[in-house]
Amino acid sequence: MEKIESVLKRIFTEGPLKGSSAEIALFSAWPEVVGPKITARARPASLSRGVLRVAVSDSGWLMTLNFMKGEILKKLTRAAPEAALSEISLFVGPLPDLLESEELHPFGPEEE
Repeated sequence: MEKIESVLKRIFTEGPLKGSSAEIALFSAWPEVVGPKITARARPASLSRGVLRVAVSDSGWLMTLNFMKGEILKKLTRAAPEAALSEISLFVGPLPDLLESEELHPFGPEEE
C-alpha cells in the first residue's frame, strides 16, 4: 500500500494539481483578495521564489496595479502565508484561466 505522502506528492507534481500547494492557495485567493473588477483584467501567471508574476490585460491596468501592488501583496500574504510571497511582478499579456473548482477539488464538490 502506498503512503499518503507519496500519493499527495504525485498529485501535486504530476497529476491534476500540478504546482505547489502554495501556488494553488495563492492563485485561489486572488479573486477574493482583488475583487471581480481587477480579476477581469489581471490574473496570476506563475510563482517562483516568492515572486508572483501577474498577467495584465493592458498598459493602463498595469499602471493602475503598479500603484496598488503594496496593498495587494499585503492581502495575498495574509490570505496565503505558505506562498512566502515577497514581490509582485506585472506584465502585459494574455490572462491565464482561473483555477476551476474541479481543479481545486478533483474528487468532486465538498458536501455541505
